[in-house]
Amino acid sequence: MTHAETAATFDKALMPVAIFRLIYRSHSRIPAAGFEAELGSILRVARARNSESGITGALLIYDDWFAQTLEGDESAVRGLFAKIAADPRHDTVELRQEGIVPSRVFSRWAMAMVGPWLPSTAIRTSR
Repeated sequence: MTHAETAATFDKALMPVAIFRLIYRSHSRIPAAGFEAELGSILRVARARNSESGITGALLIYDDWFAQTLEGDESAVRGLFAKIAADPRHDTVELRQEGIVPSRVFSRWAMAMVGPWLPSTAIRTSR
């Protein structure tokens, strides 16, 4: 590697990474009888996959509605959102906000869950 290539690589490593944030809401189609178990499954899968993809965020549950914030690399977040939007466990998926932001709000969580009650596999958080 030449001196110029080394310097360019070093400069690129010091540049801040753009964080893309996407917020959506949707209506749950999960039957009440299996709601807690299904949410536990969603949480386990989301945490594992989001960690691998560098995505952070939170899922808010209220009545029969979800609101979710996803943060990370734009292509990773958009790819995940496309999968989420096609998931039959909810409908009425509405993109509420998207764009580049200066920093993550949920940097400590691959996926936090917030709601009046949570599955036993979730960690209750007020953030």
